[in-house]
Amino acid sequence: MIISQPRKTKKNGLIFYSVTVEDNSQKKDLWYSVDECYEELLTDFLDPFLVALIIPAMSEGENIHLKGRVSKKLLFNSSHPLQELLKVLIPSLKSIEIKADEEIISSKYKGSGVATGFSGGIDSFSVLADHYYSKNDHCKLTHLLFNNVGSHGKGGERLFNSRYKKLENITKIIGLPLVKINSNLDSFYKDSLYFKQTHTFRNASVGLLLQKGIGDFMYASAYHFKDCSVEKSNDTSKTDPITLPLISTDEINLISVGNEYTRAEKTKIVSSVVDSYAFLDVCVSNRKREFVNCGKCSKCLRTLVTLEIHGVIDHYSKAFDMRAYKNNRTKYLMLLLGKRDPLSSEILELANKKGFKFPILSSIGYYIGISHLHSMIKLLRKYYKEKKRAKNTNLSNSFE
Repeated sequence: MIISQPRKTKKNGLIFYSVTVEDNSQKKDLWYSVDECYEELLTDFLDPFLVALIIPAMSEGENIHLKGRVSKKLLFNSSHPLQELLKVLIPSLKSIEIKADEEIISSKYKGSGVATGFSGGIDSFSVLADHYYSKNDHCKLTHLLFNNVGSHGKGGERLFNSRYKKLENITKIIGLPLVKINSNLDSFYKDSLYFKQTHTFRNASVGLLLQKGIGDFMYASAYHFKDCSVEKSNDTSKTDPITLPLISTDEINLISVGNEYTRAEKTKIVSSVVDSYAFLDVCVSNRKREFVNCGKCSKCLRTLVTLEIHGVIDHYSKAFDMRAYKNNRTKYLMLLLGKRDPLSSEILELANKKGFKFPILSSIGYYIGISHLHSMIKLLRKYYKEKKRAKNTNLSNSFE
């Protein structure tokens, strides 16, 4: 895999930073685009393209030749320890050789900007709580990023643009610029290298793209330190505290933030951020809806149950369809009792600590199973319906 010198071109108010990737005698351009007003943030190095393409290259067993300047620190880590970590995470990957025409030690300048990705979810608002709303000025956020590197699925660029438009209105109220970064990076990943398994590298490439002006890129954690590990996994988030330092450079620190909190703790922290009351967005449902969140998808239910246990659910009545939540709450709580994944276990631990009482039907359903519970409910409804009919018949006979 040969990666050409980077090119910068301008079109319709956007600046495109691109390279030509030659792989198996085929040539294809990989590009990122950003508004021209952020041109001063763009790096002159091939660092973002190395991080973006190392997993696809290892998947095919293709060596990488970078026809330009690369950070010496990143080149060393990518050639040695990073590949060993990636092969544990994704065992199908193969070791490759990486070489560059020019290695650069770029420690003379470090950008003053501090950025994080923003989607409006619990992890995003948790980072804001600690590094924007907090009185602590250390590593205070200056930019929010919104990327199109594969997270928008089948909706693609259309969904990316509509989500950006919604978030742009929110960030204006928050008071931070939302930098929109578009890319065709997803087209370089085959289906087996799905987004959840590779998202850290895709999004980190955007941080490296902006490293001329951004000196710290905070990547919101998904797991507590106790649940992080280097092992075969379908989620690269579990390795973030180890991976991100390996793909940092002298110009930018890539940092996993929030690993000291459980998701349940983050949810409590976010509930102290007033801006989240109307704008928190955790929903994975794509249907058109009156509310920001549908109130019944898996993430909505997980978040709302946690907020309820913390006693702050009323703050979010404008953001969630609470009627849908009430209709699905009992079933979700029953299923929650049978789960043992880290995020579910955190909620159960919190419920036990707070003395939260599960509905009787949830407890019964957990012990006898949901199908048996449904059958029992049907029988009870039939019994009471027949009892009511018999009572009405007796009343009618008494008047004859």
